[in-house]
Amino acid sequence: MKNRFQTIGSKLTVLFCLFSLIQCVVIGVFSYYASWDEYTDFYYSKARETAVMAATLVDGDRIGEYLRTGETDAYYEELSTIFANMKREYSIQYLYIYQPGSDSLVYILDAQIETDDPANIAELGEVYQYKITEYQYLVPDVQAGRPSNQKHIVYVTSYGPMIMSWAPVFNREGEVVAMVEADLSLELVTTMLRSYITNIILISSAIIFAAVVILALI
Repeated sequence: MKNRFQTIGSKLTVLFCLFSLIQCVVIGVFSYYASWDEYTDFYYSKARETAVMAATLVDGDRIGEYLRTGETDAYYEELSTIFANMKREYSIQYLYIYQPGSDSLVYILDAQIETDDPANIAELGEVYQYKITEYQYLVPDVQAGRPSNQKHIVYVTSYGPMIMSWAPVFNREGEVVAMVEADLSLELVTTMLRSYITNIILISSAIIFAAVVILALI
């Protein structure tokens, strides 16, 4: 009779531990994706607001001249300073102005601050060929003359996952002559969520270990 109770107790202990383990995993996975969506939504809003605000500071009737002449002036330097201050204040990874084309874009101004690697800063007139993501996200917004209206995350960059947003610059005729883009690193978010998942794994491991110890003592 005693052995029977021990067997039943062992089974109940195993079932309880398995239930707790499954519960931890389910809660962990759900919380991870919920937190990811919440944080990336926040970063997307921040990037979009920054791009829209920065675009209002750009003179659409002058900005294209820098590509035509290849020369800068006092206004360009002033705009560079303003963009650098915004980049620093709002913790923006990249903040730049470019002229969009059908298959590529041409950089006009790429804000640089003291923590930037100059090798990662685009020069005036530098050309970037579109990839699939630009055709999917950027081109429709340029054609519609609107700020980005979809959350766009690039997962593979030199700074880890990054969220990108942009806004149009208009001339006096209402034509889109340039775009301002603000890119935010998601490194802090991924680091935090990796730590969270690590804790879930540790808790699950502790539950399994406790179950083994209890079974050994019965």
